[in-house]
Amino acid sequence: AAGSDARLVNMYGITETTVHVTHQEITAEHLASGGRLPAGRPLPSYRVHLLDRLGRPVPIGVAGEIHVAGSGLARGYLNRPELTGERFPANPFGEPGERMYRSGDVARWRADGTLEYLGRADDQVKIRGFRIELGEIETVLVGHPGVRETVVVAHQGTDGHRRLVAYVVCAPELSPRDLRAHLGQVLPDYMVPAVFVPLDALPLTPSGKVDRRSLPAPDFRSEESATAYEAPRDATEQTLTEIWAEVLGVEKVGVHDNFFDLGGDSILSIQVVSRARQAGLRLTSKLLFVHQTVAELAAATTPAEAEQPAGAAGRAPESGAARGVVGLTPIQRWFFEEHTVVPDHYAMSVHL
Repeated sequence: AAGSDARLVNMYGITETTVHVTHQEITAEHLASGGRLPAGRPLPSYRVHLLDRLGRPVPIGVAGEIHVAGSGLARGYLNRPELTGERFPANPFGEPGERMYRSGDVARWRADGTLEYLGRADDQVKIRGFRIELGEIETVLVGHPGVRETVVVAHQGTDGHRRLVAYVVCAPELSPRDLRAHLGQVLPDYMVPAVFVPLDALPLTPSGKVDRRSLPAPDFRSEESATAYEAPRDATEQTLTEIWAEVLGVEKVGVHDNFFDLGGDSILSIQVVSRARQAGLRLTSKLLFVHQTVAELAAATTPAEAEQPAGAAGRAPESGAARGVVGLTPIQRWFFEEHTVVPDHYAMSVHL
């Protein structure tokens, strides 16, 4: 828009490689397509390798750490041999004695052979046992036509749990439910943020980078749930709302609040099941995934004593052991359904 003679070039570079490594002229088509802009192909004097944690090249579309080799490489850090050895390892893809620079940046190859920068390697987080590249979530989010900018962080709550939080600059009509549905079409559930925080603009540092320290604290009570708060109507709902509030670390929970909108996940659902059983309610994690509000879950929950085997009430346990039927875990049920012709082949007797 500035003028017909203007050319916009996107370049990736780092000081240790004499600044510029790749280049890509950006066209109107690039801008109209949405998503991240390509960082282009290496300049003639450089070679870029995207490697996994074991030093193996990653395939197209898979995130890997950027390693740069070529004539523009620095010799190392002055008077810092240990850091030099860490960041300038031997290049197994080059001539004997050749080195490369381990950048700490993460990118992936696009199908057209250009580089797409995703972020820093230290932006990788571990949630619920899964390693997650925050840049991948951001890429999918900005692919939505109503999202202008976004940054995703891992928030450490007072309860010790880490949850994904997405800060978005987007069209006002977009709700967290819309954004969650958009991400769910591409990403697995563990990569979908627990909370979406709308902002008028992302806070920036004087150098123009996102100022993560200035991002507001997330509220794990979604606005959608907060506006429709309804108090518990019976003892079961009262018990469940108290358990949810304790596990999720929120002040109060209404009977129509959604467990996952409030920041719940599969790990926290196990805690809900455990505490519910201690309170005399029998439920499973599967029930919580199907019935995601307190009102729905309370209707599907039964008192623990209602499931005792016939004749068990009032019977003293033999030799101090309680006897009964132990239900299969989800992974056991899946195994028997998918991998055995005769399920009883693996039958066993367990005394608890």
